[in-house]
Amino acid sequence: MAVRKIFLGTAILLGCIIAWLFLSSKGEETLKPVSEVKVKQSSPQQKSKTEVATLESDANQDKETTSSSEKRIEEVLQKYIVPITFYGKVIDENGNPVTGAKATFSASDISETGNTRYEVSSKSDGWFSLDGIKGGGILVRVEKEGCYSSMGGQYFDYNRESASHVPDPNNPVIFHLHKKPNV
Repeated sequence: MAVRKIFLGTAILLGCIIAWLFLSSKGEETLKPVSEVKVKQSSPQQKSKTEVATLESDANQDKETTSSSEKRIEEVLQKYIVPITFYGKVIDENGNPVTGAKATFSASDISETGNTRYEVSSKSDGWFSLDGIKGGGILVRVEKEGCYSSMGGQYFDYNRESASHVPDPNNPVIFHLHKKPNV
């Protein structure tokens, strides 16, 4: 319980520090007391070319900032709408195909939860595949009742910039299941 309180206190403190840093970086301009501000009154027709140029420059800078933000959002979204195809094969400790093993996929995507889950079963030759989805990558776990896997799951990155997996139907990813010993 004490560890939980320490962790919670640390998390709150870090949140406050991050919020303070964020808010302090937004307001780079310092405010001057009213007594130091010189107000120049003029009619709209009397605005100088410098004032008009400054206003136009500020408006253009706001448009550029919005445009660059929109571009960044689009770049991030593009990383999570990559077509995903996956080929796998499940074998036992003797290299024999495993029929009916459940392959669970968790695809990182732009859904409300940030990932979508899919399930397929291996066929009589141990093969399974997934096609027709989009995401940035997938976590694949294979299991079957009465068996155990030496690994929890494998992540495959499909991101265009850093793709670590290229699907190949002639070279499926091999998953090993071992029969549990009779106890």
